[in-house]
Amino acid sequence: MNVKYRSIRLLALFAVILIASVFAIGESHAKNKIVCEYCGEVIRGQYVLIDGKYYHPIHFKCANCGTPIGHTKYFKKDGKYYCEKCYDSLFADRCAHCGGIIKENGVVSMGKAYHDSCYQKYVATRCDICGEIIFDNIYADQWGNTFHQKHLQELNQCEYCGRLICEQLTSGGMTYDDGRHVCNLCRQTAIDNIAEAKILLDSARTLLGLEGIDIPGHKIELHLIDRDSLKNISHEKDALQEALTMYRRQMSNDLTTYRDFDIYILHGMPRDHFLSVAAHELMHVWQHYNAVPDNNKALREGSCNYASYLVLQHIQGDYSRFLIFKLSKNDDPVYGEGYRRVSKFVKDNGIDYWLYHLKNQKDFPAGY
Repeated sequence: MNVKYRSIRLLALFAVILIASVFAIGESHAKNKIVCEYCGEVIRGQYVLIDGKYYHPIHFKCANCGTPIGHTKYFKKDGKYYCEKCYDSLFADRCAHCGGIIKENGVVSMGKAYHDSCYQKYVATRCDICGEIIFDNIYADQWGNTFHQKHLQELNQCEYCGRLICEQLTSGGMTYDDGRHVCNLCRQTAIDNIAEAKILLDSARTLLGLEGIDIPGHKIELHLIDRDSLKNISHEKDALQEALTMYRRQMSNDLTTYRDFDIYILHGMPRDHFLSVAAHELMHVWQHYNAVPDNNKALREGSCNYASYLVLQHIQGDYSRFLIFKLSKNDDPVYGEGYRRVSKFVKDNGIDYWLYHLKNQKDFPAGY
């Protein structure tokens, strides 16, 4: 943000009034021929000397209204001279907020001039955390909060909504035992109870069913765990992993006689986030039942993220829209790029053909 304090008004110029006796002027005129720039007549008495030119005092006039300005404050603009009133009316900077003339120091911001008082009270961007004016770079989150850069180093960021955790933005927050920082806004709908979690898992399964993705629920066991336990189960080093689906199966004559699935999801997620993650893991279950084994990872994970999108579409609210935005901007080559490729495929061909493709092909078709 480029804000400059500068003197808005030009310094007034004052006419130089030279007074001499009639006799001396007469002699001077006789010898030097001092002539009025305006009327061309010889000046006999008082005269005004401006920029090397002489005028009768009554002939040095405002270029706009014609009022003599030989004995008053005047202003010069583009080679012409103006009285104070006309100059203010025609050329003086006006405050972009109140419209008043800026007579003293003002502020120029984003190419507009303001009274200092108007700028500070009505225009200046203030930090939503400390309340002070932000004169340098403005930082903002997805929720419209603006703040100084220094607060990024001072405060923890919420694991889920991305807000800086403080009283002003989130009414505080907490840190889970596994190190996750969660704001109190996200804590309002946090899922810590397994009974509630199972209801939401079933809701996600129902919403996917509306899209033609039918998943049996009787062989799925849900577990709420912390991040450290999830790492131990998955043997993954990904610090951002949120869930895992594992399955057990019994084989007979090279045929699977039954499958049981365990879905592990981090406890303490906001409700909509939990639904999104649950949909992702349920799509893994669907692919275990239906998709070609060992299919392309970007196709597999991109399809799971697309299932999250399908569920989030049914949820109204800023947070669900925020999660959809995050899906679209994910820069991971598997999860993010895979999601965008699946989205394009479904947009061009429809959901039914996407599911048919998963059942019959290991990779994306040409062009996707």
